[in-house]
Amino acid sequence: MAIIVTCPGCHKSFSVRDEFGGRKGPCPKCKTVITIPMPDKTVTVHGGDAFADGGSDGFEIVFAAAVLRVDACAQRHGVESVRGKNGV
Repeated sequence: MAIIVTCPGCHKSFSVRDEFGGRKGPCPKCKTVITIPMPDKTVTVHGGDAFADGGSDGFEIVFAAAVLRVDACAQRHGVESVRGKNGV
C-alpha cells in the first residue's frame, strides 16, 4: 500500500511506498524537502451499518441511485435508456 503525500510547498499530491515512511525526501515537482508520514496501518470500513441486519437495503439504494443517474445522463445526451425490458 502507498502513502499519499501532499507537498506543503507546491501542493502537489503523490504517493510513495510504505518503506519510505518516517524519512525525508524532496518533492518531485518543486524539490521542497518533505517528511513522509508513517503508513497508517488501520483500515476503516464505511457504510457497515447499512448491512448490520444482514439485509441488502444499502446496496439496493445505491444501485437505484446509480441507475437513475445513468438514465438522466442518457436522456441529456439523447441516448436511449440503458435499462432492459424488465426495467433494470
